[in-house]
Amino acid sequence: MTSKISLKTIGLILEALGVPILIIIAVLLNMPDKNLGAIGVFLAVGVCMFFTGLILSHLPPESENKEEKER
Repeated sequence: MTSKISLKTIGLILEALGVPILIIIAVLLNMPDKNLGAIGVFLAVGVCMFFTGLILSHLPPESENKEEKER
């Protein structure tokens, strides 16, 4: 299982990649000849990446001695 530090790092990377995709969507919506299929795909990918990264980067810390806590 991956550690919390690596999950937070993955979350920050996903956030950092999701924001530029959302900016690309804003630029594509301002173009005169819109391809709504491509914009929809970019929107779905960008939103999923951003919110997944947001959730992963803000996970609460979990104690390393979980077995000792249960006793």
